[in-house]
Amino acid sequence: SFNTLINARLKSEPMVPNLAVELLNEVRRSGIRPDIITYNTLISACSRESNLEEAVKVYGDMEAHKCQPDLWTYNAMISVYGRCGLSSKAEQLFKELESKGFF
Repeated sequence: SFNTLINARLKSEPMVPNLAVELLNEVRRSGIRPDIITYNTLISACSRESNLEEAVKVYGDMEAHKCQPDLWTYNAMISVYGRCGLSSKAEQLFKELESKGFF
């Protein structure tokens, strides 16, 4: 599947600027609608690379396309905020997670 290919590509080479957004656009050009797995794979890769800007772009795209974040999404976003020294943003997302009844 496209998600497996994206994951393999992200693990096999360094993440260059805008790669996550480019991969997201590539999925769309192929006629496939990105799903939660696509978004989570991209956001997790951004988190591993401490690429906050790109993670936020992908998360924003997900929201714009009415794809609801799941626990994995929140964990990846909390992680990238933490890695980038933005503990207040991480805490804000954690509270959102609680308010949505994830636990």
